[in-house]
Amino acid sequence: MKISTNKCLNLVCLLCIVVSASVITSAQPIGYADKILGRWDVTVQGSDGVSFPSWFEIQHRKETEIMARFVGHFGSNRYATAAEYKDGQLTIQIPKQYERM
Repeated sequence: MKISTNKCLNLVCLLCIVVSASVITSAQPIGYADKILGRWDVTVQGSDGVSFPSWFEIQHRKETEIMARFVGHFGSNRYATAAEYKDGQLTIQIPKQYERM
């Protein structure tokens, strides 16, 4: 079966449109995280049961994406591996190797 160049080009264009539409619809709207941006002072309870002061900061990575920095029990501030704000819930993933266990 031989496909003409025009049909192949049309198929590629259609695929690009479908992929672009799925990326656009999955992105967060601009301003979705405005109420959580900034530095937050927190008290963390360690695995040993001892509490310590800390902070994290939420910033825009892009208009529709956030990033986080944090200070753990030891050391200076560092970047979280992931930060997500969805349905009113903030999730920050912190690499385990940054803290002594």
